[in-house]
Amino acid sequence: MHRVLAALFVVAGTAAAAPPPASDPPDSLDRDIITRGVDKVRPQIRACGDKSSAKGKVRLSVKVAPAGNTTNIEVKSTPDAALGNCVAAAMQHATFERTKNGGAFAIPFVF
Repeated sequence: MHRVLAALFVVAGTAAAAPPPASDPPDSLDRDIITRGVDKVRPQIRACGDKSSAKGKVRLSVKVAPAGNTTNIEVKSTPDAALGNCVAAAMQHATFERTKNGGAFAIPFVF
């Protein structure tokens, strides 16, 4: 079984000092929102690594709409096209909390 390590880099968004009231969504993505969204698809991403003999880092660029759905995912680098496509397809199913402006982030997965 491949072990997946991930770190994330917020490209657009701010870290909130305190969570906003439940009725008022945050302005944009923050690290916690991104982590919770990615965690929902982590088993599928892990399965991509299990199916592939490739080792290395898959780096994605992800754009998220204010509604929380992904709108664009680009594979920025990958050791194997099939692995990169699998990880991108899994990330397409990620959902994030609603925000006022949505946002974008880059994230690497190490297999």
